[in-house]
Amino acid sequence: ETAQAAVMELGMNHAGEIRALAQIARPEVGVVTNVGFAHIENFESIDGIAAAKRELVESLDTAATAVLNADDERVAAFAGAHRGPSVLYGQSEAAQVRAEDVACSADGVRFRVGTTVFESALTGRHSVSNILAGIAVAGVYGISPGRLRDAVHRLAPGKMRGERLLHHGVTIYNDCYNSNPDAVRAMLDVLRDTSARRRIAVLGEMLELGRLAVPLHRDVGDYAAVCGIDVLVGIRGAACHMVDAATRAGLSAGAALFFNDPAEAGHALCTLAEPGDAILFKGSRDVHVEHALQQFLNGER
Repeated sequence: ETAQAAVMELGMNHAGEIRALAQIARPEVGVVTNVGFAHIENFESIDGIAAAKRELVESLDTAATAVLNADDERVAAFAGAHRGPSVLYGQSEAAQVRAEDVACSADGVRFRVGTTVFESALTGRHSVSNILAGIAVAGVYGISPGRLRDAVHRLAPGKMRGERLLHHGVTIYNDCYNSNPDAVRAMLDVLRDTSARRRIAVLGEMLELGRLAVPLHRDVGDYAAVCGIDVLVGIRGAACHMVDAATRAGLSAGAALFFNDPAEAGHALCTLAEPGDAILFKGSRDVHVEHALQQFLNGER
């Protein structure tokens, strides 16, 4: 009861759920970060997912503010569904809260909003976008970017959400909490931009993709090859299509491996990985890719 503000995620995997949650939460500010393929199994198309996320904006009171990602065309268009004020953030020229001079490295991100330069240990361009969303919300409440530099600098990855650690000379990205095609691509970009002897992606099956599971896993396999990933390890189910696509795209058969059990994958990594390598661990929650990571950390090398 003494809280001054509450920040709530209104999640969904079916149409109508965000509308119901918004009626309970009655937000003063509604933020939509992106529209992707997560939960596509319950929708006819990605436009259905967009409509479900638009429910948040449609539910806002006229005095409330919609904060929208200008870099996502579907999200930016949501401004037309709101009778009140909207704020666009991103790197595009349409953004009112705009990141410029963006630089990403294995150590984090650096960018400028107006005259304020921000640095954060969070990695990847997707982190820049998420930080911008926070800066935009702060602006709604009259907090200027200049007052946020220290807060952004203190930001740290959540558990199993892009955590970075060093183990026996191997750089590890622990992003095991969950996965979807857009999120995997974002973390493959981080791995690609990491200076390493070899880049190894350990990717678990992506769930809730329905009839699009096979093509979307193949797309990720193709993207891993395009990113120059040296070794791809797929774990469970439809991840086999990811491995197959990467092989067809040019990855050697010996560098594209598939395991049904996460622990077996981790055990194989104990003999495969060497100092100077960088490894990304990522997969949907129920695949438990963290078991592969734990096996690797505990294994004899």
